[in-house]
Amino acid sequence: MLTPKTTVHCADYNNSKHNILATNWMDFMHTREVYTSLVFYRMRNVMDRRLSFSMWILHAVALVAGLMLSTAHAASPKKSAGSDSTTLSGGVTSDPLWDLEIPRQELEAVLMRLVQAYEGGNIEQFMALIAPHVRTEAGLLRAQVLREEYVETFLGSHRRRMILRNVHWTRANDGVVADADFVSYVTSRRDDSVHERSGAARFHLTKPAAEWIISELYFSYDH
Repeated sequence: MLTPKTTVHCADYNNSKHNILATNWMDFMHTREVYTSLVFYRMRNVMDRRLSFSMWILHAVALVAGLMLSTAHAASPKKSAGSDSTTLSGGVTSDPLWDLEIPRQELEAVLMRLVQAYEGGNIEQFMALIAPHVRTEAGLLRAQVLREEYVETFLGSHRRRMILRNVHWTRANDGVVADADFVSYVTSRRDDSVHERSGAARFHLTKPAAEWIISELYFSYDH
């Protein structure tokens, strides 16, 4: 038996063809969108992991640096009252090492009072720190001879400045010796010129009674 011939109109065929193509295009676009999203997700995941690893490295480095600083601080010598490696009043800078049993402040105070008396031109306060016989670069002198020399210096100048640096203390049989670098500036009263001297200084401190006095006052000049 013959089946009736089915007629397919061209319009229906074209519509069906367009529908199939549209469906395939939508599936393709959806698949590409899903794939792109997956690629971006994996890339972001990798970047997050790398950033997390970098942050962990930075935290580890900071922790190690903090531990090293703490260890160095704990191992450094403790500073006593009177401050180490700092300029004290009167222009005295003391070194950070201290192994003497004598209180450091007592000895530093002697040098500070000496510098202050020198800068202020106070001969009485200056000589109150000097022993009756004092050794200088000129030899062993009576205190009166040294007094006359400094009176002449004070009268001939209207401004003086002395700075002691790198003071190093050592124990002597009859007291303590302080070796230091010094710089002095003296402004002449006559013509207002400034004379600069520098070099090494030595102070021998003894304590025959209640107070420390200077039995050696020695200056070695560089120029």
